[in-house]
Amino acid sequence: KRRRGGREIEKLLGEYRASGLGRQEFAAVHRISRATLIRWLRREKERTANLEQEREAGVGLVEVTLAGNGSPGGTASPGWEGRDVGYDYALEWPGSGRLQVRRGFDGGEVQRLIGWLRGQPRP
Repeated sequence: KRRRGGREIEKLLGEYRASGLGRQEFAAVHRISRATLIRWLRREKERTANLEQEREAGVGLVEVTLAGNGSPGGTASPGWEGRDVGYDYALEWPGSGRLQVRRGFDGGEVQRLIGWLRGQPRP
């Protein structure tokens, strides 16, 4: 029995959709069981539904650009060249501002920042 990785499964599911074959025929051609193909399709459908629910709820991943921090070997992303990067973290919202957190901040500060970002001010 051969185990397949996620990328290979995604590739096979794409081929299945493009093939026009039925589940049994496709499974036979690719030497997988029909039950395995059905399981892969079900899991993909569940993942897609979960991602859609998260997207509707405003939860999920956002694109992040990493900028150099001035450490040896660090590189700056476009638009960050020549900027003062004497901080560990910087969050930038296009057209609405930037939050920079300098080295040496404590956990209480982080909690207050998270509360502020969530719109829940902390004492």
